[in-house]
Amino acid sequence: MQWMEHFKELAMNDDASKIEHPLKHPELLQIHTLENEGLLQFCSSIIRRGLPGALIYGYSRSGKSTSTKIITPFLKDADNQSIPYEIIYIASRDRKTSRGAWRQLAFNYDFPLKSRATSDEISQHYITYLLDRCYESQSKRLVLMVDEAQRLSIRQFSIYAEIYDRLKDSFGTLCHIFFIANLDNFKDTYRLLQEREDTHIYERFFKRAYFYQPITKLESVSHILSEYDRLTFPTTSDVSYSQYFLKKSGKEYETFKLQKYASLIWQVFFEKFKTPYKLKHWSTESFFCFVNLFITHYLPQPDVTDISFELIEHCINNSDLIVDQVKLEEL
Repeated sequence: MQWMEHFKELAMNDDASKIEHPLKHPELLQIHTLENEGLLQFCSSIIRRGLPGALIYGYSRSGKSTSTKIITPFLKDADNQSIPYEIIYIASRDRKTSRGAWRQLAFNYDFPLKSRATSDEISQHYITYLLDRCYESQSKRLVLMVDEAQRLSIRQFSIYAEIYDRLKDSFGTLCHIFFIANLDNFKDTYRLLQEREDTHIYERFFKRAYFYQPITKLESVSHILSEYDRLTFPTTSDVSYSQYFLKKSGKEYETFKLQKYASLIWQVFFEKFKTPYKLKHWSTESFFCFVNLFITHYLPQPDVTDISFELIEHCINNSDLIVDQVKLEEL
C-alpha cells in the first residue's frame, strides 16, 4: 500500500540492521484496513464532485482520527493530482468565540500571535498561509481536516464558511472542509445546525456524513491480519511482520500465517468480550495493541507451542479492551 512507502525508503537508504522494526513503534504503524479504505473512498467522492465538505463521525477511540491522518495525504483531485492539506486539532477552551476559533487555527501552524490580534488580522494571515500552501503545490484545491470538531460552538463553525467563501470567491480556490467529531458529544450540536435559520453551514458541511465504524466483523480482522502476513521487514526480505519475532527468537517461522487464526481470534473476542460486556465494536486502538502484543511478546515465548483460545483471551485482556474502573480511595 502507498502509505507504507516510507518504510521501503528507509530500507533502501540505510543499513537494515540499524532500523528498528515498525512494530517497535506502534504509534507510527500504518496498516491498511477496510475501514481506512472506506473513509478514503468517501472523502475522494466529495472532492471529485467538487462539494464543500462533509462530517466524519464515530464513537470515541474508534480510530477515526488516526484513519483520517493516514488517508488524507492520498486524496487526489479529478486529474489524479495530490492536494495540499491541513489537519487542524481543536483543543478544549472555556471561551468559544469566533476570535478563539481563529486563534486556534493560528496555533495549528505556529503563527506568532500578538496578544490583541483581531479576528480580521488572524483571518488575513491564515488565508494567506493557505494560499501559499496551494501555490507551493501548484493546486487550486485544498483540504482541511478539522479534528475534535465537537469542541466547537455553533458560532465558531462560521469561520470555516468564511474560509471557504474567501478562497473560492476571491482567489478561485476550492477548499474541501471535513469535520471529524465524536458521535456522543456532537448529537446536540448537529441538531442545532439542522434547526438554525442560517442553514448555509449545515448545507455545506454537514448534509453529507460518514459514520466511521471501528472493527465490527470477522472480515475486517482477517484483512488486517493478512496485512501483517504481507508486509515484510526489512522490506527487501521475505520475512513478514507476523514471522519476524518468531525468527528472532529461534522458533519455526517460514510457514506461519497470522490470518489463519482470524476466526479463532474473532470467536474469542465475541464470546469473552463482546457478548458479556455488551461491546458495540472492537476499538481500533485495542485491536492493534492486541495484535502487536501477540506477535512481539506472546508468540516468541519458548513455552508457547500452540495458539489456543486461552492464549488469545489472555492477550486481549492485556490490550486494555476492558478497563476496570479505578476507585480513588484505593490509590
